[in-house]
Amino acid sequence: MEIELEEWELVLEAASRLQAEFIRGFLEAAGFLVRLEGEALGTIYGLQTGPLAEVKVFVSKGQVAEAKELLLNQVPLEQEDLGFDG
Repeated sequence: MEIELEEWELVLEAASRLQAEFIRGFLEAAGFLVRLEGEALGTIYGLQTGPLAEVKVFVSKGQVAEAKELLLNQVPLEQEDLGFDG
């Protein structure tokens, strides 16, 4: 199922590709459609910290509040680590 670019909404910015993949797997297991977007150089050079390592996690519009709620209540990370205030 292909979703148009404007139908995605940012749910959080992960600090690294590894964190983003963990969150994507968690959200997909809960039934969300998830898209990751990050700087290619971070992946190419294996960067794990800094701006080039950051990855944006998107879900389809209308699911953002539900996805944030699920992450806040289920993922064992600090809110600041999830990239949003709640």
